[in-house]
Amino acid sequence: MNIVLPPESCPAAAAGPADISAPEKPWRPRRGEKLRAWLWVILWLTLIAVESTDLLSAPKTGSLLAWLLTPLFGSIPPARLALLNLLLRKMGHFTGYAVLSVLLFSAWRITLSNELRSAWQARWALLSMAISLIVATLDEWHQTRLRLRTGTFYDIALDMFGAVFAQAVVLVVLANHRARKAGTDVGH
Repeated sequence: MNIVLPPESCPAAAAGPADISAPEKPWRPRRGEKLRAWLWVILWLTLIAVESTDLLSAPKTGSLLAWLLTPLFGSIPPARLALLNLLLRKMGHFTGYAVLSVLLFSAWRITLSNELRSAWQARWALLSMAISLIVATLDEWHQTRLRLRTGTFYDIALDMFGAVFAQAVVLVVLANHRARKAGTDVGH
């Protein structure tokens, strides 16, 4: 059954009757959108791989940190510098895998979307977290093979905490966005 709105009920219908029962045009990714999404994932994976080498080992990042901070703050006690280096490196784990998780979510969303553009699906989030776990595990295993690096299960857990946290943020942001479009606000 087709429902036709009279022109006075809707300003957009003033040009003529509107058939609101017609299905919306199916959503398809724009040309090159899938490729761009996956290229960002590959770029980020490359960054993680480079960070996993001896090039960015703790002694080297500590030296770089001292070189950057000494002109600004003068001499920094070695223990304080070591703590700052550790904190920044652990924040890097959390942030790096949070970003990876969001990039993967975006790529899966574009790749696996059905014709109805859904904002969020659990399978996209789960795939993103599963791949983040695989990458984190391989990254830490790789580090056990290097002279200046150590791979730990704690770092895998921290990486996964970043990935899971990012997926929770994605869910909340998309739910709030959808609620605002519908005229309500989630969590208020």
